Amino acid sequence: MFWILIALVLLIALVVYLTLRIVKLSYKLEMLKYRYEAMLAEKDRELEILKTQYEAKLKESEEKFEKWKREFEESIRKDAVRRSLFTTLGRVGEEIAPLLIFKNYGVEPKDFRHIGTPIDYVVFKGLSTGEHAKLSNREKEVMKVINLTEELKRLYSDEKDI
Repeated sequence: MFWILIALVLLIALVVYLTLRIVKLSYKLEMLKYRYEAMLAEKDRELEILKTQYEAKLKESEEKFEKWKREFEESIRKDAVRRSLFTTLGRVGEEIAPLLIFKNYGVEPKDFRHIGTPIDYVVFKGLSTGEHAKLSNREKEVMKVINLTEELKRLYSDEKDI
């Protein structure tokens, strides 16, 4: 019986020890929870500060961009108009080039055939006067291709109108 009593006392001591250990761990857990929640609240405040700073910088950047647009919009528009004008003048120049240079090469403006990109013109001397016989075989083949190309362009544009 003595040994049972000692075993019972030891068991009670173990239960008390374990209970105290659980209480101590529960206290530590509560302290960690408290620290975690405090740290989380601090990080939330920091995040709100950063968010406010970000929004202020974003608004400032947008205002600067709008100011820049107002200041440079006219010059940007003028530059776009200038570029468009140069493009148009280049295209017009391509079309009237035969009229300006035909005398230099001894050909008639009607001898020029506009191809487009990447070749602007091909010249067939004597085409306008009907002197096809003077063309070489190679020149005659090129002329056939060009006439075929012009015919295809005409047919294609007719299809678009339908």
